[in-house]
Amino acid sequence: MASITITGGTLVEEQRQKVVETIAAVNEGNASVKGGTLVMKTMSQVAKESVPETTATESLAEPFRQPIAQEGESLRPQVRPEKPNVETQELPVTTTSDTSVGEVQPTTGGVTSTSFIDSFVNEMGVSEGTSDHTDQLGISTLGYGVLPATAERFGFNVRSSEYADRKILAKAVYSSMYDEATEQYPDVFNNLPESEQTGVLSLYINLGNLPDGVVNALSQDTPDFDAAKTSLASVVLNSPRDDNEERLKNEEGKTIYTSNKGLSRRRAGEYNMLMEGRENFSPVTTVEVEGTREQPTFVWKDSSDNEVHRYKPSVTGDDKVYQGLDSGSTMDSVGV
Repeated sequence: MASITITGGTLVEEQRQKVVETIAAVNEGNASVKGGTLVMKTMSQVAKESVPETTATESLAEPFRQPIAQEGESLRPQVRPEKPNVETQELPVTTTSDTSVGEVQPTTGGVTSTSFIDSFVNEMGVSEGTSDHTDQLGISTLGYGVLPATAERFGFNVRSSEYADRKILAKAVYSSMYDEATEQYPDVFNNLPESEQTGVLSLYINLGNLPDGVVNALSQDTPDFDAAKTSLASVVLNSPRDDNEERLKNEEGKTIYTSNKGLSRRRAGEYNMLMEGRENFSPVTTVEVEGTREQPTFVWKDSSDNEVHRYKPSVTGDDKVYQGLDSGSTMDSVGV
């Protein structure tokens, strides 16, 4: 299994509006944002705390902000960092276990398969770590990559002693998220065995929904994994913001968009999970960057240096301008 950061979250009202504006700028008339849906690594710290968004600058382990759907795609963007450079911290713990004050017991029935969630959480522990930490944006993240805001949204009190074991909390939160994803996209999840659902769940948690291209490809009687790969690989754009939370514009007043190498690596990892176990599949092990910083092309390669896929980002529209790699991305290759 390739290393891949997978996390989840939720938007508060003020930040949800910013997300709507960003998507609308890229995909006028087709911004698909549903209130209260999951978006990873957004804005909140612990309950009632808030962390302002900042301009997206990603190194290989730094936070990401707002991947943007390509033309024709419908996508609620994620604002989810990769596995961060972190400092360990402890959140206050209360002793109450009264579910009437906002706790919900872990889900083990319904749509969710317990063994599937157990396996998923174990992978999260490897990619995200098992301790609470604060990333470089100052966003508080719990063990196994759970955002406090996400847990609170589903009714889990992250300060309760019941969830001092973050693995228990992660199982409860990701079980709820899985149920929500399968309810929203039954044609996709019912069409795939659990072994292929991991990558789809990763994408859903990371982005807050599934891009139209992925949904269309995986809902067919015979899933079109090549089409799903193409759709996945295109979700690599950011719309950076300034300190006042305004989208950056150039001297001509056009909204700036950049691409992010780490997002391409994330997408490659999700593709690997989707394809794992399929006959003759050779996983993506490296993301290379060809061309220039102004016009980069992301190239996915396997362990034998065979090309799996390539994608050259772009944007269209008189009110938008593409400025190539963001300031935190380098031209160096990176392992998946």
